[in-house]
Amino acid sequence: MEPNDMIARGAGIAASYRFAGTPGESRLIMVFLGWGMSPEPFVRLAKPGYDVLLLWGYRRREGFAGELSGVAARYKEVVVVAWSFGVVAASYILEGMRTLPVTREVAVNGTPLHIDRRRGIPPAVFNITLKGLSEAAVEKFTARMFANKSELDAFVAAGNSRDFSSVAEELRFFGDLPPYPGSAGWDFAVAGERDLIFPASSQEACWTEAGVPLSVIAGAGHYIDLQRVIDDFVVDKELVATRFSAARDTYRESAPTQRSVAARLWELARPHIPSGALRVLEVGVGDGLLTDLYTPELEIADLALMDIAVVDSGRFPAGARFVRCDAEEAVAGLPAESVDLILSASTLQWFHSPERFVAMAYRALAPGGVMALSFFGEGTYREVAAITGVSLKYPDPSRWKPEGEVLANLKETLTERFPDAAAAARHISRTGVNALRRDRASSVAAARKLMRGLQADADGRVGLTYVSNYLIIRKPI
Repeated sequence: MEPNDMIARGAGIAASYRFAGTPGESRLIMVFLGWGMSPEPFVRLAKPGYDVLLLWGYRRREGFAGELSGVAARYKEVVVVAWSFGVVAASYILEGMRTLPVTREVAVNGTPLHIDRRRGIPPAVFNITLKGLSEAAVEKFTARMFANKSELDAFVAAGNSRDFSSVAEELRFFGDLPPYPGSAGWDFAVAGERDLIFPASSQEACWTEAGVPLSVIAGAGHYIDLQRVIDDFVVDKELVATRFSAARDTYRESAPTQRSVAARLWELARPHIPSGALRVLEVGVGDGLLTDLYTPELEIADLALMDIAVVDSGRFPAGARFVRCDAEEAVAGLPAESVDLILSASTLQWFHSPERFVAMAYRALAPGGVMALSFFGEGTYREVAAITGVSLKYPDPSRWKPEGEVLANLKETLTERFPDAAAAARHISRTGVNALRRDRASSVAAARKLMRGLQADADGRVGLTYVSNYLIIRKPI
């Protein structure tokens, strides 16, 4: 069977679905549940600014991808979280939905190669499970999903509306389903260290081959709280807008590192800027640290400035057009070859799919146009992550394959030093980069934990690390 035939066959997968809560937001999280699941234990999954759609009960039926696309078509952004056998089901179903604005896909304790000797559940183990399937075996399987009894008890108390015959039929379906031929689309993977269903070593083998970053959660079993995954991997974009808007009066004097990064970006980009009157787009304009550098030096025919936050438009040159938007979404609507220069400093780390943004922005570049980007990467605020356990999922440009001529692609590490831990915490707040948790009680507790945990160096000062990536691309004439 050719891979394309396999995908076409797999596109016939269908599932039951329902919303967790009342829909009405402009963004969507699609949660593909695992084998034997029903929605009841997951109906409380939530994220501000997003609707949550639960999928379960997989079976064969043609046309389901189109039906699901119709449900999701009204959303301006779609994030996918798939768990267990939901990973292979999502791989097939999403193949028929590639016109949707899917910006991030996270696999949890599963692989597209769901039944595989090295990279999934070993076939012998699966066959033993299928052959010995009974109601008692299903109960035993459910118990083995959990690393601790309290989680199991809460799950069982939530109820499961699936009857044994439907669960058995679904397992036979997965046994007949070929492993998905590829891993395209998956951005991150999460594995439980103590997963007794999908061994963590098998997940590591699969995702290492695919080049997908894997996070292993110490002590976790096959069941991982999907709310935790959503909190960690789905950006609360409304919170980002709120926190950066609140920081607009303190950002400029509180962001020396961001100022240095903007200066370094312009230093790298300046020699490659096209001549003549330019149509310029800056993404994540913020307080104008980068804008102040390039506008005096360029002949600008049109200047468009985008940011998700409310900014002080009085800082910008006369005639500039400010567009408040999620630039990750807005760039997809730009006409092809409509911009000569695209600039962005210290912004893309907040996007779900920076790689997709780069591809869409490249499409908007005119021949001979240049795109100059800086963004923070893995290792940024490592001191904070080590203490709080909370961090952005930073982009890894080494995985990207950008179009065009790459004029610069480098990484630099900077350390900003403060007189004490309180000053470091104030810096985080005054620059808006604390837009990771909405709950105030949790935020206050995290800030206190941070101030207790940040250690001074030999000089008595506290450091925060920034890892800045720089990428400059030119579109051939």
